[in-house]
Amino acid sequence: MLFLLQLVFVTALALALGIWSAFHAVDRGLGFEAIKRGNWVAWTHAGMPDADPYTRATFARSGELPLVGGQSITFSAAADDEDNPLLRECTYRVFGKAPPAQWWTLTAYDARSRLAVENPSERPGFSSSEAIYKRDGSFEIRLSSQPQAGNWIPMTGDGPMRLFLRFYDTPVALGSKFEGAELPRIVREGCA
Repeated sequence: MLFLLQLVFVTALALALGIWSAFHAVDRGLGFEAIKRGNWVAWTHAGMPDADPYTRATFARSGELPLVGGQSITFSAAADDEDNPLLRECTYRVFGKAPPAQWWTLTAYDARSRLAVENPSERPGFSSSEAIYKRDGSFEIRLSSQPQAGNWIPMTGDGPMRLFLRFYDTPVALGSKFEGAELPRIVREGCA
């Protein structure tokens, strides 16, 4: 009888730990194929038939539609360079150079609704064809509720947000040249 109770206890404990770890991995987006650069995270096989089950579950749970194809990749960030969560009521500077790509976009999304951040200008993001670049090829985009000079994404409301940086027609998505790929920094400048 004691053996049976021990067996039931160990089985229940194993099930609880297994379910908790699977939920934690899916909730945090910890797929086996996740690539992390600073606070930017991407899944190279998301949307592909050979994606691992955790990556599939992460995207199914979030409702996001991953880019399909071998030449596009999406990086997302939920925290700045100092690991502070991204908040809509704060001002951020996203700057640096983008990896080689035919086209890229940077978009701000509300973390709760998973919709693009609404604002009066109806501009939740920037694309590489709209951005103003510096002489060295780098760019700087500010996200703020207050008007900013240059590349500016107006922010409204409060609460957590996520940034999505998508690259189209890029060797980075194929894995080549990824080791040296540089992604923009995210720096908080203040909060309202």
